[in-house]
Amino acid sequence: MASAAVSELKKKMDAAAENLSRQLQGMEPYLDKSDAPGEWTTRQVLCHLLEDPGWSPVTVLESFTTSSCRSSRSSPATLRSRPSDRR
Repeated sequence: MASAAVSELKKKMDAAAENLSRQLQGMEPYLDKSDAPGEWTTRQVLCHLLEDPGWSPVTVLESFTTSSCRSSRSSPATLRSRPSDRR
């Protein structure tokens, strides 16, 4: 029973990924442009929408170190964006 549910979920996930891939084709030139100064770029919007709820970059980074990481006051959007995206 569980394997049937997992298979069905995988089919839905694959279909959603395929659909998103089709929708994004040809958008490469627009990924790093925003509609107006201070507005999010397409890349930033997609990162925000596709992020898992509750995801913490600190938890991931701490898994790579044996000492404690210092605390920072960066927002998730700042951590994901490139310096050229920030104005």
